[in-house]
Order: sequence, then C-alpha cells, then structure tokens
Amino acid sequence: MFALQGSRFACLTYALDGLKKTGVSLVGFNGEAFLPVALADDKGLFYFVPKIALFLNISLEHAIDVFFYGVSALSILIGLVGFFLITKSTVSRVVLVVGLSFLAETVIGIGDVYVFHAFSMVATAPWAIYFFNAKKSDLKILSFYSFCGLFWSFCHFIRAFSWVSGFIFVFVLLFKSGYIKHNKKFVAMLLFAVCFFVPKLFYKSVFDKSNEFLSQQDCRVDDVEGHCLWHMACCGLGYLDNDYGYRYDDRIAKNNVYSKYQGVRYGDASYDQAARKYFFDFVLTKEGFFFYLRTTFAKIGVLLLYLIACANLGLLFALLFRKPFIFDWAFLAMIIFNSLFSILTVPIMPNVVGVISSSALFGIYSICFAFDGEKKYKVFKRVRDFLIYALKCIFLLN
Repeated sequence: MFALQGSRFACLTYALDGLKKTGVSLVGFNGEAFLPVALADDKGLFYFVPKIALFLNISLEHAIDVFFYGVSALSILIGLVGFFLITKSTVSRVVLVVGLSFLAETVIGIGDVYVFHAFSMVATAPWAIYFFNAKKSDLKILSFYSFCGLFWSFCHFIRAFSWVSGFIFVFVLLFKSGYIKHNKKFVAMLLFAVCFFVPKLFYKSVFDKSNEFLSQQDCRVDDVEGHCLWHMACCGLGYLDNDYGYRYDDRIAKNNVYSKYQGVRYGDASYDQAARKYFFDFVLTKEGFFFYLRTTFAKIGVLLLYLIACANLGLLFALLFRKPFIFDWAFLAMIIFNSLFSILTVPIMPNVVGVISSSALFGIYSICFAFDGEKKYKVFKRVRDFLIYALKCIFLLN
C-alpha cells in the first residue's frame, strides 16, 4: 500500500464506514458514534479515497493506491510531455527521464499527501517554460491556465498551499513572457481564477454538508477546513535542544497552548488562533527572538544541504551554461517558498518534499539546457576544464 500515516489511515477507515452508513462524505463512524474525520487536517483525501473505494467496489488499501499512484503517474506523464517539448537533444532527454525517475521514486517513497507539493510543480513547470519560449496559439495558452486552476484547486483540497510554489513559477514566467500580449495575460489570470475558485465552492459545500449532518446528530462539528499551521509552528520551536521545555512533539505543543489558553480544543479554529498567539508571545520577546533566530539559521543550513544534494550537478551546469535570468529567478522563488514551511516548522523529510522537488527540477532543467545549447563534446570539455581549474585552486590553497 502507498505510504500513509497511521492516523490518516485510521481516519480514512472512519470516513469510509461513515460514508457507507450515511451517504455523507467527511462524516466518520467509529463503530459507536459519528464524528468529524480529519480534525485539523486537509479534507480532500478523506473525500476522494472513500468515494473511489465505493465506486470501484475495492478495499480501502486498494483505493489509496489507485488515488495516489494514479495522480502521481498522471502528473509525471504530463510533466514528461512538457519537458520533451522544450528539450531537443537525446542526451538532455535521457537526463530528463533519469532525473524525473529518481525524483518520482524519492517523493513516492516519502509518501502521504506531501507528494502533492512535488507533483503540483512537476505537472505545470515544464509547460510554463514551453509557453514562455515561443509564441503559441491563444487556445493552447488559455487551456494551460485553465488546467492549472483546476489541478491546483484539487491539490489545495488534498494538501493546503501545495500548489503555491508552482503558481509562483508559472506566473513569474507569464508576466515576463514577451510572446503573450497583455490582454491575453489578463484573460489567462481571470480564467485561472475562475477554474481555481469554482471547485472550491463545491469542496466548501461538501464540508458544510458534513457539519450539518453532525450538528443534527449532536456531534462535535469541525470548524477548520485545513490543518493547524500554528500548532506545527509551536512544535517547530523544539527543533533545537533548549531549556524552555519545547520539543518537536504534538502533545508538548498542545499542553503548552492549553496551559496558557484554557478552554480551547485541538482541531477547533479557536485552538489555531491560540497557538498563533502563543507562538508570537514567545518569539516577540527578546530572549525568544534570538532563540528563534538561531533555530531558523539551523533550519536554513539543513535546507541548503537539501538544495545542494538535489540540484547537485545542475548547480554547476547553471553556473557554466547561463540560461535566461528569469528562469533562475522563477526557480529560486519556488525553492524559497517551499522552504518557508520547513523554516516555520521543522525540516524533516515530509516537510522538505517541496524543496527536494523544486531543487531537482532546477538541476534537471539546467543540465538539459546546457546539452540543448551546446554540442555534447563542448559541454563535457567546459565541465572538465572547470573541474581541473577548481582542483588546481584547492591544491594551491593547501
């Protein structure tokens, strides 16, 4: 089965049982009572997977595989087609296939809803480059931005804000493109907004319907549509060893908030507001500020290691074979945004999927750009000469 957190699998089990019993999505049933599923979590997974299980008449485990592997395969295929359209040489396409294969294996190995941070970029970034590089028909351009709106709205329902880094990359290139007229840019933005927000109305209606059913059953109502971001920020205070009692532990973070704000419950909107106040009450003190600053620099150091490891040779190729500067800025903006969540929380593997993916895409495209712009032997010669020069410098310094 696709890798999934135990708590999410348990919630999916409740969601499937609740859907069978009531016909209402996002209503859980634990064998004794109805309950809201996925408190303080994004709801999309708990809507689609039980629906797939019932529609196809398959087990929950198989429905999870169909959902995740299906979305993963489709995203990679769309991205691969886009990359093939912007690459020319055989070598660059081999690099592309190998690089995307390693990226897909890494991301799927991490698993869970975090894969959407990767595939929201993989499926759209190469197409943004494709439309930036040459003049295309209005229909193709508008179709692409319509697809972005629909796909990213779906991604947001599964994992909140997983789409934003792809959005930044795509729209940076849109605004700087000389092949798309200003009026077409406006229409593309408008069409994107419609395709993004209209599905959100449907998702909101599903959420409201489940709460209406739960209130009729005198059950607890879920008033948070996504995950509690500020709870995770409070957990992130424990990234480094400290004397304040902070640890990267859900229970400790909850108890810290409960000790200062009595009466709030984890999963309620009031809890996330209390967690935000608790976080800033500490960070905005002089002692807390310098502690958080030290913690932040430690996290940035870890993220830089991920960037170097995942972009690897692509960094060297980006230095030696200069592509239009706007691409570097777009990739950098994407990497920086993906880093923010890890800086706010902790840079553990699930939280750095976005950094891993955006860095890998930057590396892959940098290598492909080099082989498409120069003859193969010239590329290897320039890389060889640079490495020899670097080794000589190191030898002289020693």
